[in-house]
Amino acid sequence: EETLQRALGQPLTADKQRQIEQNLALVYGLSGRADLAEPILRKYMPEAAVYNNLGLYAKLAGDTDLARSYLNEALTASPG
Repeated sequence: EETLQRALGQPLTADKQRQIEQNLALVYGLSGRADLAEPILRKYMPEAAVYNNLGLYAKLAGDTDLARSYLNEALTASPG
């Protein structure tokens, strides 16, 4: 996490910044800090994808109930 935050303090192309921020969101999500991951994801993804990613993070972190909740939100937000 600290390394990613330091990298964000350097001059970056837009693509590199997006990649680093999304990696940081993954770190936050896997450590149970979805509240920090979510705003980062919202900068780059539609709502359904945000909830899908948060669900994946929760599942990987071992929180199946939270994962199910996020994935249900993803289905609700998904167009069509």
